[in-house]
Amino acid sequence: MKDVLIEVGTQIMFDVLMLVASIVFAYLAKYLAKSEKLKHIALATEELESIVVSIVGELQQTTVDGLKEASADGKLTKQEIEALGLTLVDRAKKQLSDPAADTLVAAGVDIESMIHSIAEACIASIKAE
Repeated sequence: MKDVLIEVGTQIMFDVLMLVASIVFAYLAKYLAKSEKLKHIALATEELESIVVSIVGELQQTTVDGLKEASADGKLTKQEIEALGLTLVDRAKKQLSDPAADTLVAAGVDIESMIHSIAEACIASIKAE
């Protein structure tokens, strides 16, 4: 009888330990997946930022300066600014890798808005120089 009780008690303890271990591993897997997802979002954001900064710099050198020189007041018109914005968004979306774009979309990021925000920060930095 004593042997049976020990065997049943051992089995119950084993089952409880397995349950606790599975809960701990499930929590760790969820935490690591979330951490990995955040890492991927950060990398995708960095990629987009790098692309936008590069394009803004290129447009500044190749287009903006020429348009400003051609203008009587040395400023861009609203239509020119809108056209540059469309060019920026189009080029940035084409250069952004598919995995990065998919990651940002899955995270609920409005890529166009993010492009404009990054560009505005970059342009403000250029104007401050």
